Amino acid sequence: KGRRNEARASLSLGSLKMTQGDSTEAVTYLEKALRFYQDGGYRQETAQALLLFGRANRQKGDYDAALRAFEQQLATAEQEQNIPRQALAQEGLGTVLFRRERYVEALTHFENSYSLFSKSDNQLAIANSMINRAGMLLALGRYQEAQGILAEASEKAAKVGNKQLQVSIGLQQAKAALSQRNFSEAKAKSNSALDVATASQFKGSIIEGKRILGLALTLSNQKRDGVKLCREAVELAEQLKDPWEMSTTRLTLAGALLESGDTDNSLTNALAAEETFTRTLQQ
Repeated sequence: KGRRNEARASLSLGSLKMTQGDSTEAVTYLEKALRFYQDGGYRQETAQALLLFGRANRQKGDYDAALRAFEQQLATAEQEQNIPRQALAQEGLGTVLFRRERYVEALTHFENSYSLFSKSDNQLAIANSMINRAGMLLALGRYQEAQGILAEASEKAAKVGNKQLQVSIGLQQAKAALSQRNFSEAKAKSNSALDVATASQFKGSIIEGKRILGLALTLSNQKRDGVKLCREAVELAEQLKDPWEMSTTRLTLAGALLESGDTDNSLTNALAAEETFTRTLQQ
């Protein structure tokens, strides 16, 4: 009946279940730990549990619960004047609002996160927050601003020597090129990022790389190869059990199939994506 040790075990199990892609089980364990830490007034543990609880619900597709967790974490961190936790909460809010397609609000939170992280020596976190800002600027069509930030982030990534950062920057640049229908650059950037992501087994980046490259190939008359990559992206996304990843990749596959003339399978995948988008309020 060591309840504090039980809560710590629940927190660890919740974190582990997230890495295994079992967000439903993760939420169950994390909720139990969070309740104990909040009732007992354990501030540090509560902050850690709220962060994981928000991420687990985001992964599960329960964006309302994720927003509440990150908002609560932010309020607590502001009361304690804890800058690192404020930065993480702002980042969490930005990621959920991005999935909800509320890009202007998400950008504000990512800018806040960047400003807070910039007060520390955490170069990795600073570079990550720059990539998040650039991603929102790209979603809003502000390409020139985004490219400037990505160039600066690339310099930081080179100094830090972090491969995941380099892959993330490459994928953002590939998305920007694809959005502007510069297919040759989109293919080059996504190919390069995908090589590093595959070698390092960055599963989320592999999915995104295959999705971008697949669509770029399809739209530049390499339809068979493009559809193949989009199918691979869907298969990997299904393993992660993340509704956002699954629906986004399915929508891309539907577009690639439509371009290749396979209207029946295109419709099937589009309807499957629509079902998830409707449930998670993604317009």
